[in-house]
Amino acid sequence: MIQTITISLERFEALKAALPAITREHLTDVYGISETTWTKLRKGEPIKLKTWERIQARLARRIQTTPSNFETARSEAA
Repeated sequence: MIQTITISLERFEALKAALPAITREHLTDVYGISETTWTKLRKGEPIKLKTWERIQARLARRIQTTPSNFETARSEAA
């Protein structure tokens, strides 16, 4: 049986906030998901657990490789 997960609205909003824009290209580049999966997340429908794990892994990598706003502001002020 395929394991699924349904995420909260708060988690969805956090995912949405991390996207430069909600386009097919950004969904694929940032999270590795399709527009269909994004629609399921937005509607609060279940997605495969494996897909959710991939989204989390990609988001974690993005956070590690992107300087924080504080670091960016600090280096611009120097």
